[in-house]
Amino acid sequence: MIKPLRFLGNWREMLMQNENTLYFTTLSYRNLKNYKMATIYAKKTIDEAISPNTSSYYALLGLAYEEDEKFTLADAAYKKGLQFNSNPNLYYRLATLHDTKFKRSKSAMNYYQLYLKSKPNPKNDAEEIKFVQARIEQMALLTK
Repeated sequence: MIKPLRFLGNWREMLMQNENTLYFTTLSYRNLKNYKMATIYAKKTIDEAISPNTSSYYALLGLAYEEDEKFTLADAAYKKGLQFNSNPNLYYRLATLHDTKFKRSKSAMNYYQLYLKSKPNPKNDAEEIKFVQARIEQMALLTK
């Protein structure tokens, strides 16, 4: 192992592994044409760089767009958040957005169902769960 990789390896052992050290480890392996290790470290870099809260940040962004009546942007932000985590709040926001602003009952119904399947917190989200269950029943009656 050449000195830079040995040095980066020591960082990892000293618990100094972070996005930057992983990135430079990826570059080092790539420059050595060790593409297998480069891809392993590139994936680790991505995992380290993405916050576990990213979906919540997109939910907040979507809510800000929604409150500013930029519904298409809100929709895109909520969907982008789902790429990071299937957050029940994102499904709820998408359901109500499609139901009330876009008037797309079929996609709204799908998002309402996904909301319930995503297992929202029964204590914290009791009102939303009750609303969604009632809305699903109501929409089912309207489609008959």
